[in-house]
Amino acid sequence: MAIHELSLKDYKRIVDTWNQAGMHAKLKGRDRPDSLRKQLASGTVFILGDVKGGLLRGVIVVSNDGRKGWMNRLAVLPRFRDQGIATGLIKEAENRLRKMGIEIFAAHIEEENKPSHQLFEKLGYVPATDIIYFVKRLRDEV
Repeated sequence: MAIHELSLKDYKRIVDTWNQAGMHAKLKGRDRPDSLRKQLASGTVFILGDVKGGLLRGVIVVSNDGRKGWMNRLAVLPRFRDQGIATGLIKEAENRLRKMGIEIFAAHIEEENKPSHQLFEKLGYVPATDIIYFVKRLRDEV
């Protein structure tokens, strides 16, 4: 496994990986190149990818709010699933967040995404049943 920090130069490969993994990019919202550029420039977001032979096999977007680290947009190409790539990406994200002084890690996972529920539970994450997630979107694309 070869995990690297990705940049905007990897944008097409990141979007392709999301799409092939069944996670469609929000190209009119948060996943636009200019939006991603702004996120990366903030210093609170980084993107990790598992690259082998020039192929981006998996990707995760990681952010922090100064007290909590967030695992977002985790995707692995279908033909490379069940090989530890997602686990490796999560563990590397945790290591980097820990070096930033972050000691709480969290992930938003859609209710129907049972494989991700199982993966995060296997890695020691527990459902936060005492929290209700509210959202307000100014546009559907974001």
